[in-house]
Amino acid sequence: MDKKVIILLFICLTCLLLVSTVNATEINNNTLSSQGISYQIADDLSNDDIQVLLDNANDGDTFEFTSKEYKNVSLVVDKKLNIVSATGSIVYVSDGISAKAQNLSIDKTFGFYFTNNSGGSRLSGITIIFDLNDYGVIVDSSDNTIIKNNKVAGSQKAG
Repeated sequence: MDKKVIILLFICLTCLLLVSTVNATEINNNTLSSQGISYQIADDLSNDDIQVLLDNANDGDTFEFTSKEYKNVSLVVDKKLNIVSATGSIVYVSDGISAKAQNLSIDKTFGFYFTNNSGGSRLSGITIIFDLNDYGVIVDSSDNTIIKNNKVAGSQKAG
């Protein structure tokens, strides 16, 4: 082959590789980070919508609560996830038991329930209001789960 043809092929191959290499930083309102995908959770999502996102997430994914208030929250965390709020979001615990909790035979009301599979998870920056509910946060045999920089207010149900 002619030297010019080889150089031209090399340049074309290099250009093709550069074009095919994409640095994806945003996918459907989800941002890729070095430790997983970061989901922005707005208050227009229902508890069931958020639970589906949690269930379909991978270990290391982050869920950032970005709105001021969330109502009727009862989320089961069963993998290593980061649940955070940089804006001091307020979460009001649901007075009912979610379908996911019922499937796991959980009979208490709660805002966040960390199962034994959620080891290494983090909950940070959220105010959890659980008036007339059983618990704000439950950590059930979950090793290395970090619950910090949160505010929890409420009282357990009578009885």
